[in-house]
Amino acid sequence: DDFPTLSIPESFPTLLNGYSESPQFTHYIVGFKATIDHIFLSEQSKTSTLRPLYHAPMPSVEEVTRHKAMPSVNFPSDHISLVCDLEWAPI
Repeated sequence: DDFPTLSIPESFPTLLNGYSESPQFTHYIVGFKATIDHIFLSEQSKTSTLRPLYHAPMPSVEEVTRHKAMPSVNFPSDHISLVCDLEWAPI
């Protein structure tokens, strides 16, 4: 792919994915599909942690391409909304 790379300084906290696995795509237009949207969480601090509990289901390729691509009647944006429930818990 022709995406630029991203370099994060070592001082930046480790990031965790809000989804149990990265979606197959979050952007789907004619000639291009990719996962370009994310939910990131910082790893736990010394006093608390934020962790994902559940995430909204992602549409299938068949659902998205029913009207060729996005945006469409069923998907009014060219990006899929990512949604997850998080739990804030003291350590």
